[in-house]
Amino acid sequence: MTQKWTEKRILATLVFVISGSVVGWLLHTIPPNSSIAILGFFLAVFAGTYALGFILFLSVRRGILFSLFFTGSLFLRFIGLRHILYPILFAVTLGSFEHMALQKQPDSD
Repeated sequence: MTQKWTEKRILATLVFVISGSVVGWLLHTIPPNSSIAILGFFLAVFAGTYALGFILFLSVRRGILFSLFFTGSLFLRFIGLRHILYPILFAVTLGSFEHMALQKQPDSD
């Protein structure tokens, strides 16, 4: 592993730990009836899962897709969409975005 990826992994671990602390603090101190508290919770969860996804996959794109899936699934449960097909369809949609990102773009010349 190169020095560049090691430094990024250390930074991602730090972000993961800090965002986990922020989520814990939000859960124990602020009641969830404020829209700013709910937004802060989802942003902290997104940052934490992005850092975790980056640590696991060593890819920015896959880290973002992992965090979008996890945060999106939590948001779907928050708004009351609890059926098992919603996260499955969400995962398939994100998987298709990953597939499209891996496709080579044809030259338009």
